[in-house]
Amino acid sequence: MYGDHRDLHSFPTRRSSDLIDDEAFPSLVQDKLDLSTYDVIFLGTPVWSGHIPRPIATFLKHNNTQGKTIVVMNIHLGSRFGSTINDIKKLCPNAKVIAGISVRASDDNQSVKQKTLEWLTAHSFSHNTQ
Repeated sequence: MYGDHRDLHSFPTRRSSDLIDDEAFPSLVQDKLDLSTYDVIFLGTPVWSGHIPRPIATFLKHNNTQGKTIVVMNIHLGSRFGSTINDIKKLCPNAKVIAGISVRASDDNQSVKQKTLEWLTAHSFSHNTQ
């Protein structure tokens, strides 16, 4: 996702504080997408030190989310949503941000699938079970 693949190799040695620096917006290979045909954006992301990863912040900063509904789904090691919802609300003040599902990294695939389908059904989103 980083624009320069060398960033990925140095990633494990970075300090957590570097990963959540509110001023850091790393370059991406493709940072802009045409979101105009979407009303709802499902945003799947890991949680880094309780926050959204900075590449996700870059994506949100460079794309027009005005009037969109952003459903946040994440994977975590124990922090659940942490500050991710507030992080996204700050970056997308004109979007409706909804906490979707939060999955613990140790959850098995079948329970994640079941949890996802239950959430989609409970929130009236159509889905295909295949």
